[in-house]
Amino acid sequence: MSLFSCRSRFRPAALAVLFAFCDSDDWFYQRDLEGVWRIVETSGPSPYQRNDHFEFAPNGSFYAWGRSLEEEGVWDVYDRRLCIDFDFDGYDDLVAPIRQLDHG
Repeated sequence: MSLFSCRSRFRPAALAVLFAFCDSDDWFYQRDLEGVWRIVETSGPSPYQRNDHFEFAPNGSFYAWGRSLEEEGVWDVYDRRLCIDFDFDGYDDLVAPIRQLDHG
């Protein structure tokens, strides 16, 4: 599980990844994820390291950067799952269930 801090309006508890919540529509999650997030802790094998950054832009663009990382793609939320396509082929390369969202 990766923990994040946020330079946006909210401070999430975790991205695995990030978020458990009540019944709500995906628009709510998408708006809450917009902004720049910083990894503050990881456990287990992960391509992401402490202080890597994720940016979820309102237009659906995704950027990740850090010590040994530079990625871009597109993102969306569907059925309480964060979906990221890194290679723009129209298929989700990362799908993470939203388990908990902490407004800090």
